[in-house]
Amino acid sequence: MAKKKKIQNEEESLNFRIPKELKATIVSRAEKRNITVSKYVREVLQQVHDGTYCEEEFGKFEREDFLFSKEFIQLIIWMYSLRSDRSVKENREQVEKYIATLKKVGDYVSDELSAEFDKVLLELLELKKKDTWTYQNYYFSDSGSNSSKFNFSVLESFFLNEGWIRSFTIDISRS
Repeated sequence: MAKKKKIQNEEESLNFRIPKELKATIVSRAEKRNITVSKYVREVLQQVHDGTYCEEEFGKFEREDFLFSKEFIQLIIWMYSLRSDRSVKENREQVEKYIATLKKVGDYVSDELSAEFDKVLLELLELKKKDTWTYQNYYFSDSGSNSSKFNFSVLESFFLNEGWIRSFTIDISRS
């Protein structure tokens, strides 16, 4: 009878017991990804250890927190209100708050929508440089087709057609 060859492996092994239900879940998830159970468990343990296991979920929560934040909603309402009256009525503190919010927008929206918000940001930064705001008007809110105008249809499309908002409202209704 031939002797069994010992497996030569540079990696360490770890043996432990788990409940049947947990094993079934692990096996199922590994099969869905078409990888071995060992590889799946190694990946999960590595992600938990280095802190990246829930990164995607945290990113979703962070995005929703920003898009439903008081500051972002106030910015959107302010922008829409300027469609009927473009005159500058805000004080420097309010403008600073809008600028701070606008600087964050690009992390949470599409590139196309981020480019639209950049138009607003640029105009507010220009306004901030001026000594006096008397008789100033905002031009991004104009309804013209100029490339410096904010395209409100891109914003509306983002909120009305994005799948994430539908899933978010469904999750809320289950609470």
